[in-house]
Amino acid sequence: MVHLILGLNALLALIGKNKKRLIVPFAGLFVFAALRYDFGNDYSSYLRWFNYIKSTGHSPFKTQILFTYLNEISPSFLFMIAFTSAVFLVSVYFLIRNNVSDEFVGISFLIFVINPYLFLMNLSSIRQSIATSLFILSIYFAKNKKLILYVILICCAALFHKSAIVLLPVFLIANEKPVKNWHIVAVVCVILFLLFSPSKVNELTSMFLEYFNDKTYTAYINGSKWETNSLRATLLSSLYLVYIFINIKKLRGSTLLYSKLYSIAIIFAIMAYRIPMATRFQMYFDLFSLVALPGIIETNLKNEKSDRISILINVYVFPLLLLVIYILRYYSFFVNPLWEKFTEYKTIFGAFK
Repeated sequence: MVHLILGLNALLALIGKNKKRLIVPFAGLFVFAALRYDFGNDYSSYLRWFNYIKSTGHSPFKTQILFTYLNEISPSFLFMIAFTSAVFLVSVYFLIRNNVSDEFVGISFLIFVINPYLFLMNLSSIRQSIATSLFILSIYFAKNKKLILYVILICCAALFHKSAIVLLPVFLIANEKPVKNWHIVAVVCVILFLLFSPSKVNELTSMFLEYFNDKTYTAYINGSKWETNSLRATLLSSLYLVYIFINIKKLRGSTLLYSKLYSIAIIFAIMAYRIPMATRFQMYFDLFSLVALPGIIETNLKNEKSDRISILINVYVFPLLLLVIYILRYYSFFVNPLWEKFTEYKTIFGAFK
């Protein structure tokens, strides 16, 4: 049932090729998300916390007071599920609508549903999905150099999920300034240094744990709740970064901005080879692939300086390779026992596969 719903909505988006028609597949995803019951690894935990807050007036979320308040004012848990689903999907809808041209919105939507860590995982990570939605909105203000509004939104996001506080420095790179060669070299050097310096990585993660003082994060770092990425997964993730880096000097406007931000997601994916919870921070930036990847394809198609070989590689060969990786990850996600709770779709009206 999960595959059927995702596939049908992706087909609608690909056939439509129009921003106005994009609302139909997003409406389909909203119905899927709003009516879900016990779907995803964290659903039962959020339900238990909701009932605890309602019955005791106390909250396990401590400083994340906005999420506590949302639990308190929600008339039911089903309402909260529908509300948070709407917030997340509306933010993604406008991210695509405002930054992707008509011809490529179908590709953006396909990436959104075929990468299970974008749509499905955010349904499970309810607090972080709200924080991510606020982060998406904050990028609009960062782009227009509205620092105060950016900071306010990031602080609000941190009151839903405290890890969002690390997004404050992103303001410095959330712009349309061109990327220079030395920027790329510096990023590659830092990545290689961290990958081959496990002691330095352990030192940095210890500083992180000390700052957040959170037992859950400690469990992630120690690997008891989250495994590091395999070498194969790391190498496959690096191909997305290669694709961006070989094209980034051609990019302009929103495509350039969101490609920079998506690069951060891939860097976190690569660092997950050493740090288990790096994927948690990757989630904040992964959604920007919905603008970056279609934008790179479009840039190469419309760039008058692009020769046939460049178009062949950047419009067909590389994107098809990345699509194959997405398909493989989609398959591995649903056969992985860790994500078994995503394989069975239940609704508030019953349960069915």
